[in-house]
Amino acid sequence: MQKRIFSKKAFSCQFSKEFIFASKQNRVEQMQSFLITHPYLVFQYDYYNMTALHWACKLGYLDMVRMLLHYHADFDAIDLMNRTPLSIAIAENHQEMVKLLLTHGAYPWSTNLTDLNGPLQLNAEMKKIVGQARKIQLFTKWSRLKQPTLCIY
Repeated sequence: MQKRIFSKKAFSCQFSKEFIFASKQNRVEQMQSFLITHPYLVFQYDYYNMTALHWACKLGYLDMVRMLLHYHADFDAIDLMNRTPLSIAIAENHQEMVKLLLTHGAYPWSTNLTDLNGPLQLNAEMKKIVGQARKIQLFTKWSRLKQPTLCIY
């Protein structure tokens, strides 16, 4: 039998429903227990293509976001509405969460699918935070630093 970590179907792995449900309820300890024994769950998603990280960003669960990033959650995953965890955190005005995602390497630019500029126009402080991350990313790219360090706190 072949194990598949990345599936094309929602809730495709054992415990994935329980894992996503726990993320919506801010059950950090339960999620950590799941991840210790089944680390692939961090990549699972629901019928909206929302991962546990999407839900934690939407609901403002900062400690959960920290834990999911520790387990290498995909901070650039896109849901059915073409939102990333970063774009959700921006829209929900979770500044510390946005800083945390950017520090871990979330892509601070709009793409063909994800528009960050719309929500940023509504929030000057958030626009400043993302603007700093963009400048740092450009600087590290131009300077060809091997290990870029992003500190926007």
